Amino acid sequence: MKALIFGASGLTGNHLLKLLIDNQSVTEVITACRSVMTLCHPKHRHQVIDFDQIDRYSDLFDVQIVFCCLGSTMAKAGGKENFARVDLSYPTEIARKAQQQGAKRLIVISSAGADASSRNFYLSTKGKMEAGVSAVFQEELTFMRPGLILGKRKEFRFGERMATYLLPIFNPLMIGGLKEYRAVDAQLIAAAMLQAAIMGNPPRICGSYTIQNLSRQYFTEYCT
Repeated sequence: MKALIFGASGLTGNHLLKLLIDNQSVTEVITACRSVMTLCHPKHRHQVIDFDQIDRYSDLFDVQIVFCCLGSTMAKAGGKENFARVDLSYPTEIARKAQQQGAKRLIVISSAGADASSRNFYLSTKGKMEAGVSAVFQEELTFMRPGLILGKRKEFRFGERMATYLLPIFNPLMIGGLKEYRAVDAQLIAAAMLQAAIMGNPPRICGSYTIQNLSRQYFTEYCT
């Protein structure tokens, strides 16, 4: 299996890259982002790209599975317009190109609570992204909708640092439908994405609880 990752320099994408390289069923992993990656491995090929000119990189999409791990914050993006470009326009264009070039599966990181009609700009943008991607990609499609994504990032995020301390207290209290909104570690999201790529008939929408179950399946089957 050949795989293409957008956003491999980010927290979840980097975990996914490592899992793909370690998986024996994966023959090649292509990563595409704005910056150079220093990882050197026989299965890995990296391409620095301009996301605003995605049509220039048709050859990258000669794969079976495409993973989109793109995501920003309002503070990092510097405003709503730039945030929407990264979290809405780029994933939609990636999905269009994946469909055009014949990819069989697309797995995209979204967010718990994604809803195009939400009054919350972040959740509305994620919901519009899901709608846009669904409109242009007609093959196997899965959206990962984690709650707060936990893990050691390069940049400091106060909310996530606090969640790391509070998680053992509040996550068990989120039961019923709230289970899908739990905070979840980035490595588990990566494992769930790979499990969804390998399994037959993966779920279309995966909240945090489903992500945890998929990651458990992956680690049980491939890492024991």
